Amino acid sequence: MKTKIIITGIVCTLIMACSSENLTEAKLSDELLNVEKEVELTAVDTEHSLEVLADCHWEVSVSKSNWDDLTVQPLSGDGNGTISLRTSQNSSVSERSAILTISSKGGLKQKVTVRQTLGGATLEVNKESLEFAAVPTGSQTFTVTSNSEWSILGYEGGWITVEPMSGSAGTTEVKVTAEEIQDDADRSQILTVALNNGTNKHDIKVSQEGKTNISLKLNPEELEVFEATGGTQTVNIECNARWYVDAPGSPDWLKLSTDSGTGNGQLNITCEPNKTTESRLLRIHVTSGSRTPRESTLKIEQKAATYPIFTSPLTATNVTSNSASLTFGYQSMYPLTTCGICYSTSQHTPTMADTTLPITAGGTSVTTSLTGLEPMTTYYVRAYIQSDITPLQTIYSDVVTITTLGEEPGSGDNPYPKMSRKN
Repeated sequence: MKTKIIITGIVCTLIMACSSENLTEAKLSDELLNVEKEVELTAVDTEHSLEVLADCHWEVSVSKSNWDDLTVQPLSGDGNGTISLRTSQNSSVSERSAILTISSKGGLKQKVTVRQTLGGATLEVNKESLEFAAVPTGSQTFTVTSNSEWSILGYEGGWITVEPMSGSAGTTEVKVTAEEIQDDADRSQILTVALNNGTNKHDIKVSQEGKTNISLKLNPEELEVFEATGGTQTVNIECNARWYVDAPGSPDWLKLSTDSGTGNGQLNITCEPNKTTESRLLRIHVTSGSRTPRESTLKIEQKAATYPIFTSPLTATNVTSNSASLTFGYQSMYPLTTCGICYSTSQHTPTMADTTLPITAGGTSVTTSLTGLEPMTTYYVRAYIQSDITPLQTIYSDVVTITTLGEEPGSGDNPYPKMSRKN
């Protein structure tokens, strides 16, 4: 009877060990060890008490990979006890977890999974604005603190540079550098620091005051009148800011070397040849500043074109029975497009509508010959010239009258002519 009682006690202990969910392996034991299997904390929970039900000595080992500030106390105990879990709020965008293994000397083990849910993405920027003087003395900075990746939006470049333009979790210093302003008006730009998931944003206003002492001077203040044939004149611009050049109507006969500049500079003004009989006039404006503009005006004048003229009269020499030599001089602002001799035996003032002798002119004088004329005949002769001037006009010389000689006797003629008279 006594033997049965001992066997029954051993079997009961074995059955309890095998059926307990708190044991990792079935062993003969007279120990009791029981804790909850899972603990879940919210992102804002910082403390939790884990109750241990035991009638033996136990020890705790902790395995944690991404949860550095989790503390577990105590790490051992005897009998029933309480394990305190302490941590900070989870501000990261990832869940955190750890494994607690509670073991007894008799070989019982209980694993507890502790989880803390992910926190919301956070973003902090330590400044709301940056202000620069017209002539900056250096860079300015602000810091970005985040638990996630971020970037700067709304950056247009130009007058400021921003480094870096993005970052990861942690604290990052951002440097902003501004260029010297070249205007008297203030300017500003909004930089938006935003988490890459789009949940949080923070605006920083970057502003710069305008210059208060803009100066502008042109040298020379007046230009010489351009010749009709065109040319280039240079104006020196003395300025401590950005300046602009405006030519109203943008005429195609006027060329400017630039339409803007910064600081002291030069402006080359070129007039194309004027091939009309009307003079040209235009006023161009050089300005600087937008709040209180400074302005200087330059008057551009160009003379009208003139038609060619004869500088020496048409002259006939070496007149024979069928030819004559002709010469004349001329002056023209532009190369002649048409040149020649016109003549007639009936029209006392011949024109190009009569018989013509075209000539290719070059230089300032022309020498040519009329041939194939009739003996003992009177011809009325004029020279004509044209150049590429609008409106087109033909310039004629004075009329020269030429009478050709009679033909000289040839070898077949009678060398001794006699007079005869009839009664």
